[in-house]
Amino acid sequence: MMDPRNPYSLQGGPRPNLLVRILMAFFALGLFVLAVFLGAMVFLALLGLSLIAAVLFSARLWWLRRRMMAEQRRREERGEVPRRDSGETRETFYIIEGRYRRDDGKENDNQ
Repeated sequence: MMDPRNPYSLQGGPRPNLLVRILMAFFALGLFVLAVFLGAMVFLALLGLSLIAAVLFSARLWWLRRRMMAEQRRREERGEVPRRDSGETRETFYIIEGRYRRDDGKENDNQ
């Protein structure tokens, strides 16, 4: 049943003419292309940011590894630890002194 006051009601009115349908199709196609383009730009921006983060993280790991290897070489030269290539199995022990309290309330000087 058609509403006489509104010829374009949802209950079946006359269809828009051919020119209006063609213009709406072009408009919808333009919106779709714009949405795909913007989505691609956001994706590429996030991809670029993640690439920058990965490069910075790799550089930081390289820098820390380099620093640790330099410290290891210094300790080997001072004789604090055995050389990795010498085949020695000597271990270095550190003595930690201090006081502690047992659960039963008695103190011990760790002598």
